[in-house]
Amino acid sequence: MIDYNTKLFKTSELPKSVLQLSDPKWRGKVGWAPTNGSFLSFLTAMRLMEGDQKTLEWLKGMKANGVKAYPKNSAIMEALGKGEIALGLVNNYYLYRFTKTNPKFPVAIHHTKGDAGALINVAGLAILKTTNQKSDAEKFVAYMLKPETQKFITKSFYEYPLVIPFHQKNDKDS
Repeated sequence: MIDYNTKLFKTSELPKSVLQLSDPKWRGKVGWAPTNGSFLSFLTAMRLMEGDQKTLEWLKGMKANGVKAYPKNSAIMEALGKGEIALGLVNNYYLYRFTKTNPKFPVAIHHTKGDAGALINVAGLAILKTTNQKSDAEKFVAYMLKPETQKFITKSFYEYPLVIPFHQKNDKDS
């Protein structure tokens, strides 16, 4: 996902695709955390969507364009807030962590469509066949899937819920 400093750009000026970030227009204005797991997931998505060669060309273009490397997503958010960079490739929930303490934090999320910039990382939950603690594992999964647990995770950590109860059946629906 692309976050941007709202004092530096209007939404209409932002790239339509994450692939455009290697254009000279964005020289020295973009930050990333290249060793972060979410960035590696993003690159994997790009490789699957665009192919290895196009992804490699994009990476070389980003490097030639002076992309700024940060150790983690929160450092990118700090740099965005200070205007050190205009755009940053970060996970969605980092912005919410910053706006919780500073509602006027001058950063917003920009969603691209149909490319790796629209990636949402999903954390899964499973029980291994090889476990010798199946009963405990089932209890843990059941706990994690409870609506109140999902609400807590969403509100406390700004993660997307694993389960979204769109509709609860009642006796009339049976």
